[in-house]
Amino acid sequence: MKKLFPLLMLVGLTSFGQEKITLPSPTKFGGMPLMEALAARHSTRKFQTEPIAEQKLGDLLWAAFGFNRANMRTAPSALNKQGVELYVVRPDGAWRYEPQEHALLKVNNDDVRGKTAAMKQQAFAANAPMSIVFVFDTNVIPTIGDRKPNVMEWAKLDTGFAAQNVYLACASMGLGTCARGSFKHDDLAPVLKLAEGKVVTLCMPVGVPED
Repeated sequence: MKKLFPLLMLVGLTSFGQEKITLPSPTKFGGMPLMEALAARHSTRKFQTEPIAEQKLGDLLWAAFGFNRANMRTAPSALNKQGVELYVVRPDGAWRYEPQEHALLKVNNDDVRGKTAAMKQQAFAANAPMSIVFVFDTNVIPTIGDRKPNVMEWAKLDTGFAAQNVYLACASMGLGTCARGSFKHDDLAPVLKLAEGKVVTLCMPVGVPED
């Protein structure tokens, strides 16, 4: 019998008919001390099949790039343009994280985890309970003076800040993850319904470590 994904705090529909999940409020206190989390941080490539508990999922997304004060995030961004967007892909579909509401908005009903793994030796990513897909909105990058900065430099820099938050949060919560760049943007962009100017920058499978 197929294991059902656990229900989260609240499931509903937006005014446009999209399925929406309101996540539990993030836990902002406690957890592993920073130095211990840094000592424990490592990449994981073998995961148990059990899904991520709803509280941990919400905490992880908030830690990655949520709002920790008025209009400000848990990770820095160049010129505070906050161009990073987070998507969650798992067996029940693909979801976009809405940080202001701390909610997930479904963008695809299909299991598209396989599209995060472009290389056979990284097929483990397709079998992880979920992956966080980092997207960067290049439309937020302004023209400075008479030129526009290298958009991918900005995208990679800002993605790196948020990705390290994921690593440290996973270490604190007993989860495993692995930063991966072997994916095909042209495969992922359509299934995530990305608008023009938005690019996939990183994929991080997440799960309880197998060992």
